[in-house]
Amino acid sequence: MSLSPSSAHPDPAATETYGTRYVFALLDQTEVSANVRLNWSFTPNLSFQSYVQPLVSTGKYTDFKSLVRGKSYDFDPIAYDGNPNFNFKSLRGNAVLRWEYMPGSTLFLVWTQNRQEDDGSGEFHLGPATRSLLDVQPDNIFLAKVTYYFNR
Repeated sequence: MSLSPSSAHPDPAATETYGTRYVFALLDQTEVSANVRLNWSFTPNLSFQSYVQPLVSTGKYTDFKSLVRGKSYDFDPIAYDGNPNFNFKSLRGNAVLRWEYMPGSTLFLVWTQNRQEDDGSGEFHLGPATRSLLDVQPDNIFLAKVTYYFNR
């Protein structure tokens, strides 16, 4: 857990902090991520490459306090309205099929997918978090690129 600034709010009554109320809290954050690559060469002219990047990051804020005066480490406990907690999940991936159909001429087929979700609970549950990503509507991009080598 670490003390982190949660937010700053204009407050004319906060004369000791120059008209701004600075809110701090303890943050309990958990994050799991990975970078996974798979490269497969079927033949010298045909290959497949994939890259997948899953991420689960959760944070729960507790013990909210306000800075008493500038240039100090004195705080007053406060009741904080709102929910700054987060539970962000994402899954990104790329797949590329490369075929060199004649020397210097290549066909690329590319698929990119992105899924993400944030429920604001601040609770870390790896299994349910990763399974819930499968229900999220993905953003898909499909590309094709053809190069042709003109031999004179």
